[in-house]
Amino acid sequence: MSEQHECFTVSTTSYLRNLDAADLREGCVAVHYQRPPQKTENGTSFGLRFPLLILANYVEKQDEVAAKVARILNEHWDDDGE
Repeated sequence: MSEQHECFTVSTTSYLRNLDAADLREGCVAVHYQRPPQKTENGTSFGLRFPLLILANYVEKQDEVAAKVARILNEHWDDDGE
């Protein structure tokens, strides 16, 4: 059984914040987007995965906030304003 694709996921990303040297090496939490795979004549096409939202270091519990944002986006992405 295949797992359902989630368009929005949470992980760290590389992002230069132009702060002090120690901060430049810190992980940066982000909500990433990747469209669902699509079947083509030649197989399957996978979309580019990229950071859609980068959380500022000022946010407490970054992982929890990012996970909540990703969950909300996944639940309502196809609502089309309804």
